[in-house]
Amino acid sequence: MPLLRVGVDAGGTNTDAVLLDEGNVVLGWCKEPTSPDVLQGIVGAVTGALQRAGQEPGAVGAVMLGTTQFVNACIQLKGLAHVAVVRLCGPATHSLPPFCDMPPRLRQAVGGCYFLASGGYEFDGSSEIAPLDEQQLRRIARRILAAGIRCAVVSGVFSPVQAAQEQRAAVILADEAAAADAEADALGGAIEQRQQQQQECEGQGQGQGPLLVCQSHEVGRLGLLERENAAVLNAALQPLARRVVPACVAALAAAGIQAPLFFTANDGTLLSAQDALKVPVATFQSGPVNSLRGAALLTGIADGAVIDVGGTTTDVGLLVGGLPRPAPRAVRLAGAATNFQMPDVLSIGLGGGSLVRFPQPGGRRAEAAPAGSAPSEMAPEAAACTVGPDSVGAGLPREALCVGGGTCTASDVAVLLGRMELGSREAAAAGLSEEQAEAAWAEMQRALEDCLDAVKTEADGGSCDVPVVVVGGGAPLCGASLRGASAVVRPRHTAVANAVGAAIAQVSGSVDAVYDMGGTAASRTAVLQQAQRLAERRAAAAGAVPGSCRVAVREDVPLAYLPGSFSRVRVEVIGDLDLSSLDRSAATPEAAAGGGASDSRAPTEGPAPGWAAGRGAAGRGAAAAADREVAEQRPAAAASGGISTAAASSASSASEVAGWPPLAGRGEDPMPAQLAGWQPRVNQQGEWILRSEDLHLIATGCGILGCGGGGSPSKAMLKALMQLQRAGVGSMRVISPAAVPDERLVVDAGYMGAPTVGNEKLDADQAEAAVQAVLEAYRSSAAPAAERRAEPPHMGGEGSSEGASTQPALDTAAPAAAAQPAQRQLAALMAGEVGGGNGIEPLVVGSRLGLPVVDGDLMGRAFPELQMMTSAIYGLPVLPAAVADEKGNCLAVQRAASPAWLERLLRPVCTEMGLALRLGSAVAAAQHAKQDAPAAIAAAGGGRVLFTGKVVDVQRQTTQGFARGRLLLEGSGAFAGRTLTVDFQNENLLAVEGPGERLLASVPDLICCVEAENGLPIATEEQRYGLRVAVVGLPAHPLLTSPAALAVVGPAAFGHSNVEHVPLAQYAAVEGIPGGVTA
Repeated sequence: MPLLRVGVDAGGTNTDAVLLDEGNVVLGWCKEPTSPDVLQGIVGAVTGALQRAGQEPGAVGAVMLGTTQFVNACIQLKGLAHVAVVRLCGPATHSLPPFCDMPPRLRQAVGGCYFLASGGYEFDGSSEIAPLDEQQLRRIARRILAAGIRCAVVSGVFSPVQAAQEQRAAVILADEAAAADAEADALGGAIEQRQQQQQECEGQGQGQGPLLVCQSHEVGRLGLLERENAAVLNAALQPLARRVVPACVAALAAAGIQAPLFFTANDGTLLSAQDALKVPVATFQSGPVNSLRGAALLTGIADGAVIDVGGTTTDVGLLVGGLPRPAPRAVRLAGAATNFQMPDVLSIGLGGGSLVRFPQPGGRRAEAAPAGSAPSEMAPEAAACTVGPDSVGAGLPREALCVGGGTCTASDVAVLLGRMELGSREAAAAGLSEEQAEAAWAEMQRALEDCLDAVKTEADGGSCDVPVVVVGGGAPLCGASLRGASAVVRPRHTAVANAVGAAIAQVSGSVDAVYDMGGTAASRTAVLQQAQRLAERRAAAAGAVPGSCRVAVREDVPLAYLPGSFSRVRVEVIGDLDLSSLDRSAATPEAAAGGGASDSRAPTEGPAPGWAAGRGAAGRGAAAAADREVAEQRPAAAASGGISTAAASSASSASEVAGWPPLAGRGEDPMPAQLAGWQPRVNQQGEWILRSEDLHLIATGCGILGCGGGGSPSKAMLKALMQLQRAGVGSMRVISPAAVPDERLVVDAGYMGAPTVGNEKLDADQAEAAVQAVLEAYRSSAAPAAERRAEPPHMGGEGSSEGASTQPALDTAAPAAAAQPAQRQLAALMAGEVGGGNGIEPLVVGSRLGLPVVDGDLMGRAFPELQMMTSAIYGLPVLPAAVADEKGNCLAVQRAASPAWLERLLRPVCTEMGLALRLGSAVAAAQHAKQDAPAAIAAAGGGRVLFTGKVVDVQRQTTQGFARGRLLLEGSGAFAGRTLTVDFQNENLLAVEGPGERLLASVPDLICCVEAENGLPIATEEQRYGLRVAVVGLPAHPLLTSPAALAVVGPAAFGHSNVEHVPLAQYAAVEGIPGGVTA
C-alpha cells in the first residue's frame, strides 16, 4: 500500500507541491506559477515534486490540496449560485430573517428566497418550538423549484444540539425535487424547456444536478444567523465545487495519480473529495493554517510563533501544542458574519513587493524611491521611510529596482544589504543608498516585532520570549533576531511550508451542543468525557488512526439566566489519517462527482437527477435581472420588502412566511471617517432624529456600557437598521425626560434571557405585544385604584428567560394630574438598561409603534437582576409588568403602589443614551485616526484605562442561573510584568491587580473589557484564551453610589462582603439630547 503523501498549496501567484514519506520527511518539492485554470499548475507542481524525488505516480497514497478558489469566488462574487433558505423556526426568529446580515452586494449575489417554516427546538434539544410540517415542506420545495433555484439551505433553531428535523426536512426537499423532475419528464412539452434551462445553468457556472440541500448543522456552530450565513455561502459554492472537485481528481488521474484527493480545511484538518463537495466553505483560510502546521513540522517547534512573509502581506500566528491558536472572535467572510473556527493570525502589509517610500525635500513624500537617481542626490532626511502596505505583488519580477524596474520594493532593500538573492545588487544600488536601505530595514524589523508582540500571550523579556519560525518566499525580509524572540529559526524548505502543512493535515471529530453539567465537579468531568468520546468516534469515522486522537479544543460556557447547570460544550479531537484504510476507488472523477447533496439519505441512493435551474451565477452583472426573475415567481400576497403576509405574526397558522427579492437586510456599513465626523441631527422640537450612523455609534457605546453583560448589541442594531430602512428617517426619535407630558405614560421595553440562547433562538418582535399587555394591566388596575382615591402605580416587570419581552412602565403624572389614570395615553418608551442589546431594543419597538424613546434608563449600565434598577432601589414598585413569548402568550402581573413616589418617578432615570453615543463616537474617532481607542473610551467616560494585556485563563461556573467566573490577564506594554483578575457575574464586578490584590475598581463602577486594538466591547461569554484586552474603568452614575444603592448593587450584593467600594472617579454629567446639526 503506497504511503507517500503529496501536499499542494495553490496560491494566487504560485502553486507549490511537496512529497512526504510516512515519516514526514520531504522527498521532493516543486514551485510552479499558478495557471489560469489552476489545474495545470497543480499537475505541474505535483509532477515536478515526484520527478525530483525519483518517485512514480503510483507511489502516492493521498493528495492533500489547499486552494483559494472557493474563498476567492465569495470575495469576488463570481461563480455563486442563488440560494433558497428554509428556516425551521415556527413562530420564533421572525425579527431577523435569512440573508439580513449580509452586505447588499452579497445578498444580491446569493439571495434567492426564504421560508420561515414550522419546526425548531428549544435550547436543550428535547422539546420542539413547533413540529415539522411535511406537507408544508413539500409545498415549499415546489415553490423553490418553480423559481428556478436549485441550491437550498435547511436551517433549524438549535439544530447543532438536535439535528433530526433538519435531516428529515432535507430528505423531504430532495424527494420532492425528484418527484418534480419525474413529472417534468412526463410532460413532453416541458422537456425542451428544461434542457434549455440546463444549458443556461451550465453557461452560468452552475453545472447540472438536482436540488442541492445543505444542512446548517453540518456547516456551523450555535448562533443562528452566523451559521445560516455560512450555510448560504456553502450552498452558493456547491455548483462550483461540483465542477472543481471532479476536475481536480480527473487532472490528477490523467497524470497517473490514482490516489484519494483531500482538501485542507480552516481548522487544520482534512476534507475528503466527497466532503469538499458538501462543505466547500470549510476550505476558507486554510492557507495560514497550513503555513503554521508546516512550520511546526519542519522545525519540531510545537509552541512558538510563525511569521509567514509573502509578496504582499505577512501573517503572524502562534502555535500551541503544534496547532494554530484559534481566533477568539467570530469572523466575517465576504462581509457576512460567520462562526467558523479560524486561526488567530494577524496580518500586516509587509511583503517582498511592498513599496518603500522616502520623503522628498520640503516634506513631500515620493510614491517610491526615484528610479535611476543617484543615491547621493537624496537629502539626508530621506533616511526616514515607510514600507507598504501597498505592493507590486506579482509584478515584483518586472518592477523591482534589482531586476531593472523603476519601483523601490522591500526586496530591493534586502538585495542591497546582501540578505536576498534576486536580480542584481548593482541594479538596486542605482536607485537606493545604503543609508536608505538601513532605514527601511529597521522599519521592517520594527513592524515585524510589533506584530509578534501583538500575538504573544506574555510580555517581552527573559522566559517570556518565544521561538519564531520564519517561512514563505519573503522570509529574507526578517532579520536574524527580533525583540521578543528567543530564537529566529529558518527551516529547510521554508518556501514551501504551506504545502508541507497541507501534506500533514489530520482528520477531526467535533461536538458542539448544550449539556446539563449536573452541578458538581464529578458530573462536569463525566459530561466532558462523554462529549470527548463522541468526538473521537466521529474522528474515527472520518478515517483517523485508532488511538491517535488528541483533544484540540475543549471548553464549556455556562448559559446564564437559565435554571439548572446547562453549558454549551465544544470538544474537537484530531488524529492522523490512516492511509491504509483509504478506498482508492474513490479517486475517480465519477466517484468525486457523486456527492454534494445532503447526506441524510443512504450513501448508495444518489440525489434525484436532472432538475435544472434557470438562475445564473457566473457574472454578477445579471444579478438584478435574476432577482426580477425570482420576484416574478413570488405569490401575489407577497408584501413589499420581501415578506409574504400570508402568515406573518400568526403563531397558529400553518402557512409559511416567505421572502422574495428584493430581500431586506442591512446596508453597507458606514466608513470609519464617516462615523468619526458624525454629528447627530436634532429637529426644531428638540428631538434627536436617528440615522444609521447614530445606531452604529450607539451600539458600540451600549456594548461598552454592558460591562461584559447585557448580551451583544449587534443583533439589536441589525433589527434597528432594518426597521429604519422600512420606516424611514424620522421614525426613530429620542426625547428628553422633560419632554414627556405629566399626564402621559412611559413604558420600558426589552428582552431577558441567556445571550447564548438568544443568539440562536432569535425573537419574533414580541416586545410590542408585551407593551400592549402592560398598558392593559395598568389601566385595569388604575381604574379601581382611582375609585379608592389612590394614585396610579409605577408599572414594571421583566421578560422571561425564553426571550419574551417587556420591562417596566413609568407613569409620569404628578399627583395633581392623576384624576383619570385609566385614560392616560402612552407617550414614549425607554430602556430598562442601557448596557447591551436592551439599550437599542426600545428604538425598534418605538419606531414600529410610532413612539419616541426617552433618553434615559434605569441602570446606567447592565446589571443581572431586576431589583438593581434605580426605580426599585429607591422604593418604586416595578409592577404592573407583562411578559410575552413568540407563541403569542402574554402574562401580566398587577399591584397597587404608594403615591408618595409618583412625583419623583423621573428622578431615578439615568440619562445614558447620550453617553452611549459619546463612547461610540470616541471609538470611531480613535479608529479613524489610528489612535489609542481604550484611552479614548476612558476620556469620553471620565474614567481611566485600568490594564492592558492578554487573557491567559477564563474560569466559569453557573450558580443559581448566573454565569460566574474569573478572568486572568497578563500585562503588556506599560503593564508588562503585572497581572489582573476580573471577577464577573454575567457583568464584570471587580478588577484586582496581583499579586498584592490591589483593588482597581468595583461595582457599581463600570469595568469594561474592550479589544486592545480597536476598542470594541467584549462580552464575558466571548472571553477566550489569548484575546488581547484593555480594561477600562468608568465612574457610575451617582444614583448607583448612594448607601441605599450600594446595598443592592455594591460588591457585597454580589457576595464580596469584604470589599468596600471606592469611587473610581467623579461622575461627569452627560448631556441628554446630544448637540448636532438641525435635522
